[in-house]
Amino acid sequence: MANPQEIIEQQPDFSRLADSLQTAGEEFSKLRNHHAFDHGAELMQAIKALSQEMQSMKTEMKTEIGKVNTNMAAMKTDITVIKGDIRDIKQDITGLRTYISVIDLNAAARSHNSKLLHDSDPLFKFLDPATAEAIPNFPATSAEIRSINPRNLNGILRALGLPTGGDVNDRKSKLRIHIGLSENPA
Repeated sequence: MANPQEIIEQQPDFSRLADSLQTAGEEFSKLRNHHAFDHGAELMQAIKALSQEMQSMKTEMKTEIGKVNTNMAAMKTDITVIKGDIRDIKQDITGLRTYISVIDLNAAARSHNSKLLHDSDPLFKFLDPATAEAIPNFPATSAEIRSINPRNLNGILRALGLPTGGDVNDRKSKLRIHIGLSENPA
């Protein structure tokens, strides 16, 4: 171990220190020419370019997600409209089934009425195809057609979808034929 007195007596050589720092400074300035440090700048540029590309992709993805969300909302609206249309079609089909059933019942009534022999025989009543209800004021027998009120006659004709033009006797004939009776009562 060195003597403490010798350590105290040793003084730095400032000239040597200055030369050493100058040499270190010269060598340090040459580090930028070394390929390990030169590629660091390229690496930083590559990282910066990658970061910018990722930011661009993020912005683009947000835009595309926004478009997808908009399209999905439009599709939901379309589906709601389609569901409403399907519901309307189902109601229309139900209405058509009812209408066809009424037409069939009226055809059966017409067939039955065509076989009646007397004016006093009871008529099979017709249903209104629009409501599937019995037609109000429908005559009970063919004899009642002769004395039917013109206003009631027009109501029956309208319910059956028949024209209400012409004189009363023409309208009575239309009704008789439509419900299965001969044009002129016997």
